[in-house]
Amino acid sequence: LLTSALLEQPPPKGRREEIRDTQSPLILRVTEQGGRCFVVRTRIKGQKQPIRVAHAALVHASALDEARAWAMATVAACRRGEDPRAIKAAQKETSAKLERNKFRAVVANFLKRHAAKNRGCAESKRVLELYALPRWGEWQIADIRRADVAALLDDIEVRAFKGPGGKLYGGPVMADRVLAQLRKVMNWHAARDSDYVSPIVK
Repeated sequence: LLTSALLEQPPPKGRREEIRDTQSPLILRVTEQGGRCFVVRTRIKGQKQPIRVAHAALVHASALDEARAWAMATVAACRRGEDPRAIKAAQKETSAKLERNKFRAVVANFLKRHAAKNRGCAESKRVLELYALPRWGEWQIADIRRADVAALLDDIEVRAFKGPGGKLYGGPVMADRVLAQLRKVMNWHAARDSDYVSPIVK
């Protein structure tokens, strides 16, 4: 039986060990180096070869109940014919794609791969970091709509854009410069991602 007291003990070193829980399919796996992880061993419906699936949570007494629930859910999914490894891989890819498509990540990639080749790279970087990244840095680039661009440019044009320390920046000329940089970034990204359409129109 896996208990809180057992999980709080220092793991033994020098031997591999697997301790099975009596309340769920959960297994505590201990490596020769003393590393520990929660796993389950089960079969996917229609397949003869058993699989081992590791839980992402750290081994700790506070995680025991959640790990037991995960173990039962994993076994149930396998009995339905679902492969938790494929699901995990798909989730990982989705997470990586979301990170790549954050506006700050797209801007960083644009500056590195495209703008760095041009003389105006430093100015592009300055304009984007001052005016665009504070507002949209953590947004998905696809979530930036035409109205969002218009609202940002309006603030800049009438010098209502607040920068570091609350200082107001902008003006009509700067609004045009920001628009030009945003158009470059978004068109560059659209050329690399068939699912993306720039919100900026002529």
